[in-house]
Amino acid sequence: MNHAEKSRWSLMRAALVSAQCARGLLRLLAVALLLCPTFAAALEPGDAARDFALRDSSGAVVTLSEIQRGASLTVLEMVNIYCDSCKSMAGELNEIADAYRERGVRFCAVALANSQQEIAAMSAAWKLEYPVLADLDKITMHLYGAARVPQFFIIDSGGIIRLRENFTRAKKLRKKIDELLQDVPTGPAAGDAAPAFELTDQFGDTVQVAFTLRNQNTILGFFARDDDTTRACARMLAENYERGRRTGLRVFALLPGSFEGSIQNFISESSISFPVLIDRDRTVFRQYAVTDTPEIIIINERGRIMRRAHARSTDDLPVLFAPVSPEADDFDHTERRAEFLKTMLPGVHMFKSFSTGGETLYLGMDADGSMLLARFVFKDVMCDVCTDVHYAFTLDATGIIRHIALVLPFELYGTPIDARPFIKQFIGRRYDEEFVAGANVDGISGATLTSKFFIEGLRETVGIVQPLVHDATFSKQFRAEACYVEQAELELALTVLRDRGVPVAGLRIDDLAPELPGGRIPVCPDGGTYVLTEFQGIPRVGCSLHGLDPRSTLIH
Repeated sequence: MNHAEKSRWSLMRAALVSAQCARGLLRLLAVALLLCPTFAAALEPGDAARDFALRDSSGAVVTLSEIQRGASLTVLEMVNIYCDSCKSMAGELNEIADAYRERGVRFCAVALANSQQEIAAMSAAWKLEYPVLADLDKITMHLYGAARVPQFFIIDSGGIIRLRENFTRAKKLRKKIDELLQDVPTGPAAGDAAPAFELTDQFGDTVQVAFTLRNQNTILGFFARDDDTTRACARMLAENYERGRRTGLRVFALLPGSFEGSIQNFISESSISFPVLIDRDRTVFRQYAVTDTPEIIIINERGRIMRRAHARSTDDLPVLFAPVSPEADDFDHTERRAEFLKTMLPGVHMFKSFSTGGETLYLGMDADGSMLLARFVFKDVMCDVCTDVHYAFTLDATGIIRHIALVLPFELYGTPIDARPFIKQFIGRRYDEEFVAGANVDGISGATLTSKFFIEGLRETVGIVQPLVHDATFSKQFRAEACYVEQAELELALTVLRDRGVPVAGLRIDDLAPELPGGRIPVCPDGGTYVLTEFQGIPRVGCSLHGLDPRSTLIH
């Protein structure tokens, strides 16, 4: 096939698979949703805090709004009983909570994935002197988008989040509290409304920049000189703009009249395609209290400052830009997940998702027609030294584990660790074997929780898969559905030939092979033979065992 025909093939194939999505090939979007746990949008400075109701160790229901009542600031801490950093800071946090109590600062800890019994033991062992609430179902994790601990949210008296940080040193938290309690702020800070302004651009045109009622995220980049650090910052800002502009992201570069260097060279060398505004007398620089540059200020769609920071080095920039355009990032994420699946299962040319009533699994077919079942496991470890456990694995028809691949690499103290020896222990063993770390499998040294949750994911599979293993009807239905998917591939090839003007009369099924991915005729999982036929005068492809796909017939 030439390039145009390949492109046409791809479009037609996508269209038909979309039309037959009820029983089609693996849907990338469904996989992306499965791979990415469902969160509400992560709350950032400038967002309103979300209320919740949880129980303390005595069983009493406590709400965030009750704790906030009358407080000048509320420090909401996300913890877990297994978090070493959380435990090590407990004593200092008690001191801070006591020292600032008279100034109206309230503390509250939410223990993610911990029970009432666990928080009772934790409060006693850590000698916590402020409320600790049990969130066994991780409700607040989803409300706030807080998947790692320890994590702190500081909320002002108006219910607006002013700071979100993963502190591991209590004195940094104390410094932030002091800054927020200052009577006279040095400039608009995270959580404040962003001031509007008016400047001229590099062409001399007047540009009004307002934030309220815009419903758009905005980045302001303040630059004072043309140097390597400034250009690196501007380039990354430009990349972020290109990714996010289709979702409404606005980006402005602000340069003083005393800009050091050639403005045109700076724009050209930094690949800037967004407006560049000239602040001739530094009015806006003073309005936003910008003294060090480059300075990046990120403003949310409600017109409040999400975060601001002086970029000390180019390594700081990705962190600043990370929350700006989630939609664009999610699109890239989906593509990465699709490639992950292809890499994980070489030789598997067909996949089909199905629900078991609470769990989504995937059935695949090898080139020889043997069936594989795939499951994804997602475990939130809630540990400050190791990562969450996200992986996928497959079973063959006899219940043997054939593949295991990590969606997220294992890490210990932020350093990737080689998980291959650990994973290799499970390949070739039955899925319903009782795996016990330290007995019949070795755990990962220093990552006890990672090992524990990995094994727990395999154990859960027994109750999910066993009913399917003994369901002959399920296997028969799957093979028929797989056959219909193969028919769809063949019919796409037939349509390509017809549109090219090739007479259908006299064609044999083997004549479709050159138009198919891989250049081969697929195999019916039950051993049926694919044949060319007609339905209501339309050329079709059917199977000697399963006939024509009845739902596809309705489409035609």
